Amino acid sequence: MRFFRVYSFVFLFGILMPCWNVMADAKHPFHTSLTSVKYSAESKSWEISIRVFSDDFEKGIQAFSKNTDYRLEKDAGNKVMQAYLARTFNISKPGGPALTFVGHEEEADVTWIYLELPDPAPQKLAMKNGILCDLHEDQMNIVNVQLGKSKLSFLMKRGEDTGQWEISN
Repeated sequence: MRFFRVYSFVFLFGILMPCWNVMADAKHPFHTSLTSVKYSAESKSWEISIRVFSDDFEKGIQAFSKNTDYRLEKDAGNKVMQAYLARTFNISKPGGPALTFVGHEEEADVTWIYLELPDPAPQKLAMKNGILCDLHEDQMNIVNVQLGKSKLSFLMKRGEDTGQWEISN
């Protein structure tokens, strides 16, 4: 019995672990982004966070900006990122103020993008979320909207990347 345990251990760590590392380095099979849109009564604004896979986002930015590495210089990179987002993402209120880019951060294999939309009286919003749809035909952008206890979720993809909704608290 001890013989079996020793060889099982050797098999698991000697053969399967290197295979696991190869599989872990493989690119992800899904092309998704997750957008959270939450209303902050304290700041009277919509706080938006977008989570995208960093490798896909980098390819999308490079295709958009003709191979500019948006991470080289913070200010220049933020401008390229903002220009890409202006083309592919928007949340607006009829007659309301423009969306504000707050910043971004990278962690592990994802990039978080932060935006804000001032809105003292939230009710009706229009949205476009075509992030990376020009890069991947199967790109799916999941959007979760929350105002108080009210919650809505949407799936946006190539050709179906716009929508409007009314939400009440």
